Amino acid sequence: MAGNLSPARWADTQSAVALMVVRLLIVANTIVLVAVGALCLAFVSRPAGYVGAGAVFGLTALLLCLLPYTNPRRGEQSRW
Repeated sequence: MAGNLSPARWADTQSAVALMVVRLLIVANTIVLVAVGALCLAFVSRPAGYVGAGAVFGLTALLLCLLPYTNPRRGEQSRW
């Protein structure tokens, strides 16, 4: 049995449209954060630029780890 915070159980409680909207927002924010991290590496002074880009890329990785929670077909039964 899945835990209380598992992606399958959380996806069962949300509508498919809401999950797709949240997934779209996560992907869009990921793209923006990658661009900001690249700009930090390119234009910010070296020690601070590496720290800032590392923080931004870490946040990007966190957002990408949340994507399984927004899969509308992840639950036990498909809604499509």
